Amino acid sequence: MALFSVNEEGAEELRRLAARVNGGHEHINEITKELKEAFHLYEEGLGMYRESVEDNISMLEKMTLDSAGAVRNLAFRLQEIAREILLALYRTDFTAEVKREEQDLTRGRPRSLEKTALHWVKTDDGSNIYGNPEQMLKQLSRNQGFVEGFEGTCGIICCENVLKMAGIRITQQELITYASNHQQEYEDGSIKRDPLCTHSEDPLQNGETNYKDRKAILEHFGVAVDISPQEIHGIAKAVVEGRGVIISVHSNCLYREEPGTRGDYHAVNVIGVKMKKDGQLDGFYVCDPAAERYKEHMGIELPIYYKAERIQKSLSEKPCMITKYIIR
Repeated sequence: MALFSVNEEGAEELRRLAARVNGGHEHINEITKELKEAFHLYEEGLGMYRESVEDNISMLEKMTLDSAGAVRNLAFRLQEIAREILLALYRTDFTAEVKREEQDLTRGRPRSLEKTALHWVKTDDGSNIYGNPEQMLKQLSRNQGFVEGFEGTCGIICCENVLKMAGIRITQQELITYASNHQQEYEDGSIKRDPLCTHSEDPLQNGETNYKDRKAILEHFGVAVDISPQEIHGIAKAVVEGRGVIISVHSNCLYREEPGTRGDYHAVNVIGVKMKKDGQLDGFYVCDPAAERYKEHMGIELPIYYKAERIQKSLSEKPCMITKYIIR
């Protein structure tokens, strides 16, 4: 089961475990043993929250017998995670405006929530962060070029990440295979002659997509999207509503604050928003598909957070993509 899948059994077990933790710190060693045993039985059912719960169990192991307050705080966090999972389960509406008969439902059905299951977290300086970006980042792909011979896959990886956030089990290789063997169908019924991703003798270009290709890919797998002009406040609004967002940037501008060119288009997922203490937009958390490649080949750690002004300057003239429905 994929990390972004959840099931009712796992969520209910987590809630029971949280109640058990809250029952008394004097038996913390016994409770921790129970918790770990049950966790290993049900971890696949915990979906995208598995790693967070595992971290909480590690915290519990380190607590002392007199840390009753800390145990209560931990139990509260576990209960919150269970609540979020149950919210996603019970408020799902599978009515995406796409050709459902073409989908492989063994991959899972895309979520469509009434409202976001994520929340704002207040920081020590009074600012607020939405989206749990650091934890979310651990579950998403940033390995552009992982598939040999296809190094231009930033857009495909962004599609992979949106699909994962929506509950679809998919890999970069599967998306490349699909995009390489299918063409885009236009509204008038005509077919685009080229495949949905670039094929050339240059590996750097192989796997490239434009926003129309990405829309076709996402909607084939059940996630309907809107194509929208790029504007930072609109992007922020979409993210905090719990929608999947893919933006188009000039990488020269984003990475080095240099002028953008026609050859430096790059796609990234926006996964979080930070607001200042006064309620003004401060910046964005992103999942950059090129992050692992930059780290491995250039020793550069690409940031996951950019100030709003930097993102604004980096946006290309291309549109962004926003899921029609709330997926997280």
